[in-house]
Amino acid sequence: MPWQNSHTGENNWGTYSKFEVAHFQTKKTFTMEVVGVNKPADAWSLDSLVAEQRNMYQAMPSAKLRAEKPIRLEKFDGREQQYSVTGPAGTESLLVRYYLNSRHDTPRVYILTARGPRLMMEKGDAAFFFNSFIIHAQPLPGVWPGN
Repeated sequence: MPWQNSHTGENNWGTYSKFEVAHFQTKKTFTMEVVGVNKPADAWSLDSLVAEQRNMYQAMPSAKLRAEKPIRLEKFDGREQQYSVTGPAGTESLLVRYYLNSRHDTPRVYILTARGPRLMMEKGDAAFFFNSFIIHAQPLPGVWPGN
């Protein structure tokens, strides 16, 4: 299944690109969003971005936060959230990881999301997705709107 660029544009944090792959038979969706933060360094933090996302998910009547913790990927700080989402087809897992790469002119936040029935961070499809993610210290050319 190829990744598809489902959204590119501007939000209140900066420029973003969102890529998605969905497997309809298993009802699992995996997304990667790259946000180039265009706010001054003293006007934002990874925690403030994660809090805004948490508020967005918890505004959904069917979403319940099960766990949240700080994480790291090599030298990059991150956060992890696990939600249960109840819908017409039953309860699904919504797993989210955030990583901050502030090692260049425009800080980037990577938001990885896995959603589907019976997903777990530590095994199966979600673990494969999250564990395959790599951050290059310097951004690769052409991966970003405006490059």
